[in-house]
Amino acid sequence: MLGYIDTYNKAGYWLSTLSAVPHCQDDTKREFTHLVRVSLAYRKIEWEHVSTGTSGADDWRAPLEA
Repeated sequence: MLGYIDTYNKAGYWLSTLSAVPHCQDDTKREFTHLVRVSLAYRKIEWEHVSTGTSGADDWRAPLEA
């Protein structure tokens, strides 16, 4: 079972999501609830995981430090 696909440009990046429940009729995989595949293209991104209090960032224009 597939859900929606959303693709849009927001703040300089492209985001695509696919919501799926491919195992909804397979009893051997009943512990899985819902799968969401997310793919995006970006130059700079910052994210925050509120429930755990963690955050991260990436900028492909900035060089990696050794």
